[in-house]
Amino acid sequence: MNIQQYRYIDAINRHRNISRAAKELFLSQPALTRSLNHLEEELGVKLFDRDVTPLRLTYAGEVFLKESKKILEIQDLLTQKMSAISKAESGRLVVAIPGERGAAYLPELLPRFEKLHPGIDVEVVEAYSGALERMMENNEVDIGLYTFPVASDAIDFRILTEEPMVIVAARDSAFASSFDLSENSLGTPYFITPDILEDTDFLIVREGSGMRRITEYILDRHAVHYRIRRQLIRHETIVRLASIGEGLAVTSTITPKRLHIEDRFAYFSLDNPATTRKIVAAFRKNRILPQYMQDFIELTKQIATTVPELIAPSVQVIPAKPKC
Repeated sequence: MNIQQYRYIDAINRHRNISRAAKELFLSQPALTRSLNHLEEELGVKLFDRDVTPLRLTYAGEVFLKESKKILEIQDLLTQKMSAISKAESGRLVVAIPGERGAAYLPELLPRFEKLHPGIDVEVVEAYSGALERMMENNEVDIGLYTFPVASDAIDFRILTEEPMVIVAARDSAFASSFDLSENSLGTPYFITPDILEDTDFLIVREGSGMRRITEYILDRHAVHYRIRRQLIRHETIVRLASIGEGLAVTSTITPKRLHIEDRFAYFSLDNPATTRKIVAAFRKNRILPQYMQDFIELTKQIATTVPELIAPSVQVIPAKPKC
């Protein structure tokens, strides 16, 4: 037996016809018939019932095909691995990432990766989560760096880090003024009930972004009926507008810290412990990752968890203190 014979049996089974299978395999019908006869003689069993039209697998044929597919998958996997190794010294890596995260990560990430793999050209595409997934599904992008949840079943991922999520309001806003903020801080947001947020103005990013997904997840899960005051493209703009009292916003704790405006906010949470968003490196499912792609993902994880400016402050949610 050889690998090619496994492929012959698979083709005959799919077409249920030796002539059509031979055409797909670029063989003559007599040559494919001889190959099938020799294989059946070698095995001592009939793989197809040729007395019916169309051809039908025998029980032995069903077992043979099921097990041979495992062998073919192993061969294909080995071929992919060898190809990945052979191409690891030069090539192109296409990475998609939302603009704000790219601004934070790429200055740290690209120099380190280029030093490790100088022959790999990194092409960066800026896009929101929804667009990233479509590009990965279409094989336009190798790696997407964005936030969970991953909506496509065709995408696999590795978690890089997690960031606590909080609701922010300007510290001098009417909403925040009903609380005693003496113990409120980025690290100690107040636990509040959903009714407190009823009909409150929120600033949110437009559909398609990971931040929009998690904002809706948090508010909808608690059945909060809110008003959308503004929809903008950049989350950073949302947070800056929230800091001057334009409305409330859902944000990761990293953003106020990175913008150096954490003292302008009062912080709240509908969950205790606070909801976290997962930052992931995503890629097409069942893809064999060459070493340089694995190194890129590992470097990204190292940066996200060791560079102080990129580490989101942890939080401990505490009971809200109403103003007396």
